[in-house]
Amino acid sequence: MTPTESDMRDRAESPVAPTDVLYVDSDADFAQLVERSLTRLDPTVSVQHVESASAAFDVVEPDDPTAGSTGETDAPVEAASGTVETNPERDVTAVSGDGPEEAATVDSDDPEEAATADSDDPEEAATVDCVVSAYALRDTDAVSFLEQFRKRYHDLPFVLFTGAGSETVAADAIAAGVSAYVPVRAGENNFELLAQRIWTVTQGYRAKRRAEATAAELRRAYQRTKEAVAALDHSGQIIFVNDTFADRYDLDRTAIAGESLWRVVPAFASTEIEAACRSVTADRDPRTVETDVGDSRVRARVYPDEDGGVIVYADDVTEYRRAVARHDSLAAVADGVGTPALVVDADAQVVFANDPATRRLGVEALPDGPVGPNIASVVAEPDADRVTSAIQTVIGRARQDGGFRAVSARPSDTSPEEMLTEHTQPASQSVTDEANGPARVVEAVGVPGTETTADLRLGPVTVDDEAHALVVVVETDDA
Repeated sequence: MTPTESDMRDRAESPVAPTDVLYVDSDADFAQLVERSLTRLDPTVSVQHVESASAAFDVVEPDDPTAGSTGETDAPVEAASGTVETNPERDVTAVSGDGPEEAATVDSDDPEEAATADSDDPEEAATVDCVVSAYALRDTDAVSFLEQFRKRYHDLPFVLFTGAGSETVAADAIAAGVSAYVPVRAGENNFELLAQRIWTVTQGYRAKRRAEATAAELRRAYQRTKEAVAALDHSGQIIFVNDTFADRYDLDRTAIAGESLWRVVPAFASTEIEAACRSVTADRDPRTVETDVGDSRVRARVYPDEDGGVIVYADDVTEYRRAVARHDSLAAVADGVGTPALVVDADAQVVFANDPATRRLGVEALPDGPVGPNIASVVAEPDADRVTSAIQTVIGRARQDGGFRAVSARPSDTSPEEMLTEHTQPASQSVTDEANGPARVVEAVGVPGTETTADLRLGPVTVDDEAHALVVVVETDDA
């Protein structure tokens, strides 16, 4: 249905970007009629007129040294149907009442509006939003002009507005990539139809550019993240993977586009990851799954995208799961002790503290987070050396004879108290006596910031096949 003048005025008052139209026609008088009619119908439109294809290229991208080269001369040329002598558009009269109206100017975030001259994309560098061409031009015809235009501007709107057309011209224009073909016919609302076509093709083009800009920004964000990211279409074919994903699964990003993810990463096939992707594609509900992929543990978060496919965030959580298992092992040892208990590594750094140790000693350390303080800062300064020495002796003797109970992925069947009692000599015996075995007792250790002393019992424990010392506060007294 042809739009009314009221429709176009309402559109002019809507929050849309102004539209810069380049009109190309060798007939200057008819060009003035086109400009008056379009700006009356849609005040957001501005029209610039040139008479030749070469001049049009100079306007569309004036800084491009090759843009105006069409291989034609300024002399009239012969079109497919013969020499073009006249322009029938000149006989069309404008609708009365073509007084100027104020243009509605609004800000726009269209990619075209923010284009810079140094852009590598000629579409972004273009200075117009739409090209409208008559058939007869000073140096060529519209179809030849369009063929040259599309070699550089693949999507920029191009409308053929002519009364010299035929089915052959229309077919040639469509084959060359015309955005819209508007024949000029006597007795019809030619300019209203042209204004409608300009609106339709420019808004469609802008929407496409916005989508492309959004997709490009997402790709840049995906590249910056340390997560492995893959975008798949509705059939599981790869649209995009970031460098992290490609590096992790040894893929050539340039060679896998359009390939099935399940083929290029066979370890994903027939797993919960594939099942989640298929389910999200079907019902559009995000899912998170975790499964083994080869020797790794992978957590995949799968989200629907706007095009019917999915985005997959694949995290390698192998180390995290190991840290959780280590935490559980340490908790099984230290949390079973009713008094403060610490697990200390060979460097005397606290790697775990149970709740009583956190409350009483102010020590906090988890194996999947930063290493805690050195044990020397947990005890009074005069006692630091002998506590550190006892820890090193426990760990060293345990490494040497292997005669300690190992706690790795699972808790030991022996409680911490039983383990320490089994290996710890009475407190009255010397801590430096090597005959005491791998466990040790350190008596009367001062606690910083308090008037309290503590007797410490030390016993060996392994975590991920590395020897550690369990330090238990077995007794506290007021000094």
